[in-house]
Amino acid sequence: MRKTRIFGVVIAGGQARRMGGGLKCLSKVGDQRILDRITARLRPSVSALAINSNAHDEALLASNLPLISDQFEGFAGPLAGIHAAMLWARREGGLATDGVLTVASDTPFIPADYVDRLENSFSLRDVVLARSESGPHPTCGLWRLSLAEGLLAFLADGKRKIRVFAESHNHKYVDFPDIKCGNMDDVDPFFNVNTPEDLQEANKILAQLIKAGR
Repeated sequence: MRKTRIFGVVIAGGQARRMGGGLKCLSKVGDQRILDRITARLRPSVSALAINSNAHDEALLASNLPLISDQFEGFAGPLAGIHAAMLWARREGGLATDGVLTVASDTPFIPADYVDRLENSFSLRDVVLARSESGPHPTCGLWRLSLAEGLLAFLADGKRKIRVFAESHNHKYVDFPDIKCGNMDDVDPFFNVNTPEDLQEANKILAQLIKAGR
């Protein structure tokens, strides 16, 4: 039995300009969309799962997951998606929900122990964020729902930087090691697909991981 009740949200609100528009999470790595790889990883470890996106794409609607939009007009960045995630988790889970876990929608290699490791550091914190050898990944974190009102004020003041908000509260970074990847260089577990070239690289990484039996 899990120590905490956690809701999970995939933050898919990015504009994907470097991918030519559209939703990066619908790109395929191997024979699976990035979105499906992420949700398969998270589903066993969260009480409920949703997608944050302002684009009500048919492919997202067909995922049979709740689709939640930002509470701000225009594009306010991933922090607005985190705020929407907090409101959804509070509405759906009420006081029984301890926190909401967020994941960037363009990260096909999320670690198997992602939820467990963040949860293990959460009890005395307001927010716990993932960090790899390349640095912090602030869209990937576990957030106390009581931060929602403060986050609303932060956004209303025109502020958008996740780390600035997180580091103004009781926070911790959890370090994740790089992934060993056969003959290739070690891979950041939060490797994100921003460009067509990144997508090609992700498919090469997956091929090496499969070859290595991982």
